[in-house]
Amino acid sequence: MRFSMSIIFLFISIALFAQDFDPRMFPGTWKLELMNAKALPNVIDLQLEVSEETMILKSPTEEVSCSWAFSPDRKFIYSSNEKSDEEWKILELTDKKLVFLDKDQKMQFVKTVVYKRPKTAEELDPMLLEGIEISSEKQLYGDWKLVKIEKDVLDQDDLGINLRPKGGMHYTFFATDTPASWILNEDKKSLTITAFNGLEEKWVIKHFTGSEILIYTGGKNFTFKRK
Repeated sequence: MRFSMSIIFLFISIALFAQDFDPRMFPGTWKLELMNAKALPNVIDLQLEVSEETMILKSPTEEVSCSWAFSPDRKFIYSSNEKSDEEWKILELTDKKLVFLDKDQKMQFVKTVVYKRPKTAEELDPMLLEGIEISSEKQLYGDWKLVKIEKDVLDQDDLGINLRPKGGMHYTFFATDTPASWILNEDKKSLTITAFNGLEEKWVIKHFTGSEILIYTGGKNFTFKRK
């Protein structure tokens, strides 16, 4: 069998210009508009809500959450959850259009909402970027009494924190002792505080002496004195 030059040229063109799809185009909200090149009935409403690492498949009766990743060659999208693993072959991906093969089904989506990355704590509150550096976490060990919030002076004796070695920590508020944990971050200018329920806060060290420390967190300054 002999191939015409036009067919050979077509094969070469496909090989040379095969697309390397950009994963940054994928996050956003996508609405299914065509399946196997056919318009969908009005009763079918399928959407993909994609963030940087997770994806939610939404229909009027069901929501399915999963993680996603591109294949190393950026030709496939892998999705996975506890129930199944899927592999979608990408045919087209732009900032407005997504087409892939799900097994033998050709799915065409249009982007309806552009993805916006959530702002970090530092972006929401630029004051978190400022702080002073201390040389060692050992300087922070001990009992600290809370004496001031912003400019309001406190006179209670049972408001404070206890910072212990190896990340141990306790809050003391009106005779209630609550465990937590802490670390001095790599920047040496802030602490990460983890409450007993797993919630985290970043505390920026604004001022420090051997007997006093000023912490900025949650939009306010907190002054502690060593007991």
